[in-house]
Parts: sequence; structure tokens; C-alpha cells
Amino acid sequence: MATWVKCTASDGRATFLNIDRAVSMSRESASGPTRVLFDGGQEVSVREEPERILDDDFEDVSEEED
Repeated sequence: MATWVKCTASDGRATFLNIDRAVSMSRESASGPTRVLFDGGQEVSVREEPERILDDDFEDVSEEED
């Protein structure tokens, strides 16, 4: 089952990431966005820190019901 997390895009909108498909996460500076690179070459920038995204207590929406 995929692991989806809810993050905040650079423009402030909610975005959902399947972190099982992420190949890398990096930040250029402490206050800059986190760039998440996926296996298909897509790149997404989010406000959350990589450590927070990978934290087990972060907002995992994989099991949420409709």
C-alpha cells in the first residue's frame, strides 16, 4: 500500500505526496522549500522539512476514510 502524506505546496495549497515513489528530498537552505524528486522525473516543492515528512507521526493520509 502506498504511503501518502499531506504537505503544503510552496504556494500554500495542500498537496499529497506518495513518498514511496520519492527518490530524493533536499533543501538548499534552512528556510527554503524541500524539493521532492520522484522516480518519473517529477519534482515538487513543499514547505515541510524532509525530516518531518519522513517522521512516523507526520500526517499520513493513506488510511483515511471518505
